[in-house]
Amino acid sequence: MAEDTNQIAYEIALERERLGRHVSELEDKFQEATNWRTYVRRNPLTMVLSVFSVGFILAFAFVRK
Repeated sequence: MAEDTNQIAYEIALERERLGRHVSELEDKFQEATNWRTYVRRNPLTMVLSVFSVGFILAFAFVRK
């Protein structure tokens, strides 16, 4: 019986360690997904075109007639 208890405790410890790694990986992925610098680094052309488009629209929106 003591051997079964030790085995269960060992398996619980292993599972906690595994879950801890998964939580850590999820935290890293979340940080990366919400970091705008990562998006700019991965999609530089899209970001340049987006900024240009917003600037163009704002320029026409505030032009005095």
